[in-house]
Amino acid sequence: GRRNGAEFLDACLAGEARAGAAKYRQWLGRELEKTGGSVEAILPLLERYKGLPPELESEGGNQQEGAKRYRSYLRQMYLTKGSEGVRKQLKPTRTSASIRWERRLRRD
Repeated sequence: GRRNGAEFLDACLAGEARAGAAKYRQWLGRELEKTGGSVEAILPLLERYKGLPPELESEGGNQQEGAKRYRSYLRQMYLTKGSEGVRKQLKPTRTSASIRWERRLRRD
């Protein structure tokens, strides 16, 4: 069915928040790689009042909010599941496009 204006706006805002969380996750994953996979080395980046990475500082408030919520989620993950829980969350995901690319490389 059709969405009314408020539903459409909510969907757009939620989409922006998800995009912000995804950008933050990718950035933090890169930071984790730089440390050789040491979650403890990136824990200071998960502090509540720490600034966001430069690529998110210039984004709109909804993307920033999504990044902050993901940061909070990872802090909680660390408290409940430890380093391994955070590492699993930051592990690069294989997209359907990357899987197709890998298959193509194997054929060549």
